[in-house]
Amino acid sequence: MLWWLKVACINHGFAPGGFERCLARIGPVMQPIVALLNRLGEEIQDEGPIPEMVRLGEKLEQARDLHGWGGSWPQSAAEEEAQTQLVHERLRSALQEWLEAGVSPGLIESMLFYYWFRATAINRSLKEFFFQKLERNWDQVRALLNQHLDEQAAADRRRT
Repeated sequence: MLWWLKVACINHGFAPGGFERCLARIGPVMQPIVALLNRLGEEIQDEGPIPEMVRLGEKLEQARDLHGWGGSWPQSAAEEEAQTQLVHERLRSALQEWLEAGVSPGLIESMLFYYWFRATAINRSLKEFFFQKLERNWDQVRALLNQHLDEQAAADRRRT
């Protein structure tokens, strides 16, 4: 989420120091975004998932219910710090390579948000149907998220 927020602050024109201000009040920054995702999950009407995606979602939820989330967790604070540092280094390098290769900053922002949302859906045991519904309508999710971020950036510029 931190890398997405950093890229989003740049892309949407937050005033200098906007990322740090957002980070300092991360709860109030993320609450409206979570509310937006929940609202979209309720409001979007679409044809629903194809049968294969229904089965995939059911299997994912069954596995999670039977075995819990099977992710591995660091055994110590030092191991957690080392893993975190490695992820940051690799993401920083990947972002630089993508930008140098001409990948759109908006696409990078969308990819980072998608990854955060997918990881959150798994780690928080959100219903797979909810995730898939928003995934199928990702353009609409991104449009409303971009609108929200543009409004927040404008407010941030007025405050500074």
